[in-house]
Amino acid sequence: MEYYEPPPNPLTLGLDGVALVTLWSLLTLLIAAPIADIAARAILTRCFMPRSELRRRVSPARITIAAVAALALAAVAGWFLLAPALNPALAAADTTSDAGLQRDPIAVNHAVAEHFPQIQDIAGFRPDPFGEHEQGRALDVLIPGDPTIPQSIALGDDIRDFLLQRANELGVQHVIWRQHLYRADGTAEPMQPRDSDVANHFTHLHVTTAGPGYP
Repeated sequence: MEYYEPPPNPLTLGLDGVALVTLWSLLTLLIAAPIADIAARAILTRCFMPRSELRRRVSPARITIAAVAALALAAVAGWFLLAPALNPALAAADTTSDAGLQRDPIAVNHAVAEHFPQIQDIAGFRPDPFGEHEQGRALDVLIPGDPTIPQSIALGDDIRDFLLQRANELGVQHVIWRQHLYRADGTAEPMQPRDSDVANHFTHLHVTTAGPGYP
């Protein structure tokens, strides 16, 4: 069976979920810093400027707006930076949306997120000429970092074994990982080589489930 894999989204700049959140947080802090500086200067000016100059030069409304904007941006950046560290379960649970998925892949999504918190990205429903993703029956579990190093391969192996051992519970029909198709009945076979690591499933596991209907 042939499998279509979409090209990487250029908007992600090739970064994983954690790197994107960190980049967004740093950009937010860079925006907040000059606003906070403006607010601080305005407050100091208001404190030390002669009263005759206050009404003409410094507006309390402007000071308040600048201070609130700086605090809001800093709070947003702090939340994105600290939330995953303070609550790993929250970071793990936000791997993919359940929208468009049938019951079995929803169960697979949550099981992988719970047991493998290092997984940050799981691709679910999307247009798919072979029907599995578009029918809401399949997931792609992306391996973070360099998928060629031993730690990444071992992680993919662990996820494969975890899913196949719970195939009946989760409705898993087969898993494709590193150019091999592993069925729930314990059989496996190599797949024909394709033209990229993505197409050969070296970067992610493709998980096909039975479905078997929408929640």
